[in-house]
Amino acid sequence: LWGQEIGRFQLIQLKLARMEVARINVQNMVFHSIERARAGKPLTLAEASAMKLYSSEAATEVAMEAVQLFGGNGYMAEY
Repeated sequence: LWGQEIGRFQLIQLKLARMEVARINVQNMVFHSIERARAGKPLTLAEASAMKLYSSEAATEVAMEAVQLFGGNGYMAEY
């Protein structure tokens, strides 16, 4: 186990893949809202609220997973 690259472990790969999917989803929502605004069709309140909810939950989940992956180094300022 020791001395191996962290990305060689399947569970780590799964976590990283889920983090990337969340990032891509948020990016796609942002691009979609920009395209709609350019077309003169702003988001509805429900769409904007859903986008805000998903984005904030995804960001929190990705941040928590990153702390799990990097252990204490995610918190320590001197790292």
